Amino acid sequence: MGLRRDCDRLWSGASHLWFPGQPKQPFDEYEAANRLAWEKRSEMPRTIEPDALYYTNPLYRIVNLHRSTGELTTGLTYQSPWPRSDAAGR
Repeated sequence: MGLRRDCDRLWSGASHLWFPGQPKQPFDEYEAANRLAWEKRSEMPRTIEPDALYYTNPLYRIVNLHRSTGELTTGLTYQSPWPRSDAAGR
């Protein structure tokens, strides 16, 4: 029983790292939807699939998990469950 509790506690503390095979975080869904919306408005061909998202700078993702934001063009919003006041300036 203690091992399961410890595993659950550790997973809840690291789930934002988005390990392979695990569900996307709401931030990743927000980013993918915004990227697709911008690509649809662009005359350039689509470069990502709806279910695929790759961060060329993974630190960008980690920092931005800590700030709430909204996109005016798509109307989508992301509410961080781990808000930090210094995340926007990083």
